[in-house]
Amino acid sequence: MRQDIHYEELHKVLPRTVWDVFRFEEYYLDERNVLLPALLEEGFTNVTFSTGDRDSFGPLSRIVSVTDPRQGKRRFFIYG
Repeated sequence: MRQDIHYEELHKVLPRTVWDVFRFEEYYLDERNVLLPALLEEGFTNVTFSTGDRDSFGPLSRIVSVTDPRQGKRRFFIYG
């Protein structure tokens, strides 16, 4: 995870209903089926997901980078 980037908490920009159905154990599926549609609905584009911190059991956090057309720049979110 890059230290020179400001990461915002993803749960602060998506509705609670998104997190009610999201399953971290199935993050690969639910990023595509739950988070991506919710982010697109919020108006974000060019959404990508990547691993933040991890240990031998897998990811501890995930990074989401998006383009925010309203601000005209890339934004970076973290969850996990």
